[in-house]
Amino acid sequence: MADISGFRASVVNGLVRPNSFRVELDFPAFVTGGAAAVGLGTFHCKAAQLPASNVNPIPVFYQGRSINVAGERTFDPWTVVVYNENFLVRDALTRWSHGINNIDNNTGVIQPALYQKDLVVKQLSRNGDVLKSIKLIDAMPIQVSPIELDFENNAQVEIFTCTFVYNYFTESNVNA
Repeated sequence: MADISGFRASVVNGLVRPNSFRVELDFPAFVTGGAAAVGLGTFHCKAAQLPASNVNPIPVFYQGRSINVAGERTFDPWTVVVYNENFLVRDALTRWSHGINNIDNNTGVIQPALYQKDLVVKQLSRNGDVLKSIKLIDAMPIQVSPIELDFENNAQVEIFTCTFVYNYFTESNVNA
């Protein structure tokens, strides 16, 4: 029978906290200001996720019944929430997006290797040790959100989101 003492005894390494993480942004070479934004991005990413992946089932029918077999793996878009300070990170993300598809003339960098970058999110222990590191391979921004302006938003700082797609992710520190 489960009880609180049994639960407490099972927690030998402490529990992981969702507010102990670090995001490591990177930017393509064509993004002016990208190098400065890399350093700020580590500190100004307010929220993120450990990314999801899905194995989509394929229903196979036989005499009116279906069974599910494993289909292809897909990866959900990944979003970070960023504190805005002097627009340095936002401008770098916007330049990245414009480099992929320019707002003025619908042109951009053609080779994926030149506009995709690997991004990293790390789950940290309470002592700052890396418990898990996830690298999103070949990421690119697909949306830099608006920043909401409102006279009634007192005692707040600006935030915005950036949503990325990526080809797959790798994990380190995976418990076997």
